[in-house]
Amino acid sequence: YLLTSMIVTVLMARFLEAEITGNLLYNISVLTFVFMAVSLSLDAALIYFSASGKIAQARLFTITVIWLLMALLIALPVVYLLQLYKVVFIAGASFFLFAVLFITGNLLITYFSSFFYARHQNHIPNFIFIAVNLFLIGCLLFSFGNTSVRLSRDLFIQLYFYSFLVQGFLCVVLFFVYDRKSVQIVLPASGEWSQVLNYASKAFAANLLAFLLTRVDYWLIEFLTNDHAALGNYIQASRLVQLFQMLPVILATTVFPAVSSGRRSGMVEVIQTLSRLLLVFYLALIILLACVGQWLFPLIFGASFSEMYPVFLLLSPGLIATMVMALICSYLAAINKIQRNIWVSVAGLAFILPVDAIVIPWAGITGAAIVCSIGYCISFMTAFYFLKKETDVLLKDFIVLRKTDITFLLSKLNFNNRNSGG
Repeated sequence: YLLTSMIVTVLMARFLEAEITGNLLYNISVLTFVFMAVSLSLDAALIYFSASGKIAQARLFTITVIWLLMALLIALPVVYLLQLYKVVFIAGASFFLFAVLFITGNLLITYFSSFFYARHQNHIPNFIFIAVNLFLIGCLLFSFGNTSVRLSRDLFIQLYFYSFLVQGFLCVVLFFVYDRKSVQIVLPASGEWSQVLNYASKAFAANLLAFLLTRVDYWLIEFLTNDHAALGNYIQASRLVQLFQMLPVILATTVFPAVSSGRRSGMVEVIQTLSRLLLVFYLALIILLACVGQWLFPLIFGASFSEMYPVFLLLSPGLIATMVMALICSYLAAINKIQRNIWVSVAGLAFILPVDAIVIPWAGITGAAIVCSIGYCISFMTAFYFLKKETDVLLKDFIVLRKTDITFLLSKLNFNNRNSGG
């Protein structure tokens, strides 16, 4: 999934070029903000209560259906206002349609994939996401290879937005096939509603602030510079960093249900081992890209992305910080300390917002990247502080590689090879 997402990102950037890509991703960030607001982070509550077995699956399914309908009813007037005030990249009725496709699709994806994640069936929704990514890759490659009948940019953008609804619909279908017993309307007790909404509201605050932590610089650059080409370069570099962050986030989605189900013993040591291994991997990757990125990024993404290289390098320390932070925050959420994740994001935002407002007007996107990286590091140190309050940990245990880490990794690889007949 990570690989196909990376290829989609690269091909889209080459096809749409910096200015259109910047506009598209900027407006997707706006729609993502709306989606997060109406979703109320119900997925976090679904994973927590499903994995822990504290609420029956059929009742969680009922809560999902009810909130899905309510979320759409809230989202529709918001989308209309976005169109009315021209927060759009495509004029007219198309924006309303695409916004509804994006929000509806993501609600279905998020809610119904959470049931699979709670049961450690991560591969099932990911097969869907890979298949849709491959379709988009095929469309883009066809367009590059057949200039006489190539897709127009508008048509590809339409396909891109429809792909979200397709992914969501397929997640629903597979859930119905996989867990038919849970597909029934069983009204939860008032106490169960309050438990779910209480947990979801805390997750919502934490996730919304985390989203702002990684996106607020987009809006500040747009507002303070109005340079769409520079914004496109910055967002593309930031998006590359976010793609690299997907690996620790995927690992975090396995930590969360495991700890939620009561398997807390030894999980801190697992997180530390994963952190050390990921640190070595990402440092090697960053050093490699530091050596070749200046010519590689324009070659891969297109000549219009010539400003990506310095932005990526300056965001790299933040990538390392958020890598470890994702694992720690997942653990805190799983032990029902999710409110502490709110303060993790608040700490970073409290630095980024005022300093970016000062720095961006005279230092542009490079200044924004420096400020963002420092903000991520502040958030990481805050997350580490909260973890240390829960368990006796040392910072070096997250960053200094041990011989046992290599043994652990090799044992897992050998286990997989034996299972696959290798």
